[in-house]
Amino acid sequence: MPTFTPATSSGYPEKQAPYPHDVDAAKRLTDEAGEWPDGRTLIVATPAPFEAVARMVASDIEAGLSIDIKVTVIPTGQILASSRVVIEKRITPPWDILIYGWFDLSSEASPPEGRREFYGADGAFRAGPVNSAFDKLFAETANQLDGQKQTAVAECIDQYLQD
Repeated sequence: MPTFTPATSSGYPEKQAPYPHDVDAAKRLTDEAGEWPDGRTLIVATPAPFEAVARMVASDIEAGLSIDIKVTVIPTGQILASSRVVIEKRITPPWDILIYGWFDLSSEASPPEGRREFYGADGAFRAGPVNSAFDKLFAETANQLDGQKQTAVAECIDQYLQD
């Protein structure tokens, strides 16, 4: 799947290809970036229902990139507090990757709205810096009343994020 947009949704970018599964390229790019400190463990956090998925992802990263990984299962009683860490953005989360279930209920603008949660300035799951280029594209689609034009901008958003 090349995007967050399911093939059954309007705005699915037909021409966009998924990233290839290329472990050698991933290792080379990670080494070139030189940003992962030797000896630092990468922490993957997830609620219990996604533990198997988190362990699969962690195993692939560990095998491909030779990075030590720890999977942390968030206890049910701490999910709300853990969610607030991400949503409120006041403190740095105690994990590097969060695997979490998310279902987008918007029907007409599913692609851009779903991405806003991860990349938008006010997105609940945005953990990195504000991305003003994304916010500009999102504003363009959020204010668009023509469905075809909104779909075209949604496809631009998908391409921008993949690039």
